[in-house]
Amino acid sequence: MELFAIPICLGMIAILLTTVFLYRRSYERRVNEVLQTNVRRMLLTPTAVFSLVLALLTAVTAVFQLVPRYTFETTSIDPDSVPTINDSTLPFNQPSYRYYDMKRYGDHTIVAYTNQQFHCLGEFNTVCNWSYDSSRSQISYFDSDMNEVWTIGTTEETDRTILFDQHRFDARAIDRLADGSFVAFGRAADLDTEIFYEALLMIDSAGTMVEIRYVELQNYDYWTRGTGAYDIVGTADGGFTIKYADAYFGSVIIHYGSSFEEVWHVRLDDGQGGDGYVGYSQSDDLETLRFANQTYIVLVLGVLYSYSEDGLLLWRQTVGFNVTGFAIVQDQIILTGQETLRLKGSESIAFMGDVAVGVRVIRLEARNIADGSVAFCTDYQYVRVVYANASVNLISKQIFADESGNLYVVAAGSPYQSQSYVLWILKFSSTGVFLGDDFVDGNYLTQENRDHASYTNNKADVAIEGDQIVFYTPNLSLHRSISMSDLALENEMPLPFKFGTYELVIRLRVAFVQALLAVYGLLIAYMIVDRYRQDGLQEKINREREPYDE
Repeated sequence: MELFAIPICLGMIAILLTTVFLYRRSYERRVNEVLQTNVRRMLLTPTAVFSLVLALLTAVTAVFQLVPRYTFETTSIDPDSVPTINDSTLPFNQPSYRYYDMKRYGDHTIVAYTNQQFHCLGEFNTVCNWSYDSSRSQISYFDSDMNEVWTIGTTEETDRTILFDQHRFDARAIDRLADGSFVAFGRAADLDTEIFYEALLMIDSAGTMVEIRYVELQNYDYWTRGTGAYDIVGTADGGFTIKYADAYFGSVIIHYGSSFEEVWHVRLDDGQGGDGYVGYSQSDDLETLRFANQTYIVLVLGVLYSYSEDGLLLWRQTVGFNVTGFAIVQDQIILTGQETLRLKGSESIAFMGDVAVGVRVIRLEARNIADGSVAFCTDYQYVRVVYANASVNLISKQIFADESGNLYVVAAGSPYQSQSYVLWILKFSSTGVFLGDDFVDGNYLTQENRDHASYTNNKADVAIEGDQIVFYTPNLSLHRSISMSDLALENEMPLPFKFGTYELVIRLRVAFVQALLAVYGLLIAYMIVDRYRQDGLQEKINREREPYDE
């Protein structure tokens, strides 16, 4: 029973006692009439009926006040009771960069780094209207031990830039092609004219820059350059496909053949104008272009698209939540995200309103690559996570699978103004059945690390390697891992919250209280009117008796 139900019930009892008192007063005033009339008729007077209805409503209202509501439980994490992640620093950890794009090919890894300080906006064929002087970028290739094989970009700490053919290039995305060479996608500025472009940088397998090519966005219905998100995937035909998403002006995917010629392109959407930055907030740190099973899977503004290798639309499906994690596992598209569901409650005992607390939901959804239909959808509901007495806002991000096909979702976050962080690992079966969860904590080595993690919404590439869950974060000075044996991933999901039942109980509570107050008000009004009526009747009787008394 809720604590606030106790004074409400006491109030109901007080109303009931008041009703009895009023009824008794009415009874005493008419006692002489009762002795001379039928008792049954007396019991059916308006006062009696009002009193009986009021008593019944009071009893029912009190019962509804005693019905237990949903218990909002906070998940509290004691730093001393959760496993701490193992961390080290490897050559690929470059904390001087804010953002990265990383691809792994067996025992080798390619990483494109950028500090995302290439600030140029404006119309086509115009000079940079802001600055790219402070931009830093680097592309590095690593072996199985994460030792550097080759690097593009000067290695001096103060001037890490990619310079080629009188262009300064800022690498935002990269992938390997079928022949072992690489293509990076990003922004470039011509150092002679200072005109800036979206551009492709061709790199051979030995790390030698070969060619730079512009991506002429004006050919795809763009009329200016904004702040975009960049994706690239190598394809089986020896070519590659890029996706450019501009916050204001929409998205396009372009496929190039093995000779780097454009084969086809598709304009996906026209953006959201002034609301564009809101719409694309998820895309800045989330790769939204995948190539699997000879099809392209693209996520744009909450809509999934599937295209054939020839650029033909196969299907289009809307996703009903904010996606923060996106992966392909076997023949399924796996999505994760979260939302906060605001509850309806009673602002007072007689009025409805929104409750201050909301139920947070981490969602795991699987869709079939063939047609985009939902294979399963699982919601994990919670209210609040507190770490060391501070609230943590957790964002579900990484998705990966083990050899048995079990799915894992990692949600990460940090307490306010703290260099500590929390990783929440949730385990599901291949069909979406919740199997267990556990928390892991750690500490960023520097404030710069924390800032970079926050900027990318805790972007990380996660994989299971032997008994270890490994978190690759090239933009931090931390290479992190945790043993599966250190995690307790076998427990039950909390009972799902039933919004319909909850709101029905609340509405019935409020309705009965409102009815109770209405009947009580009518009873008071009737008692006042009846009092004046009885006084008037008594005066009339007294006047009629005066001649006889004389």
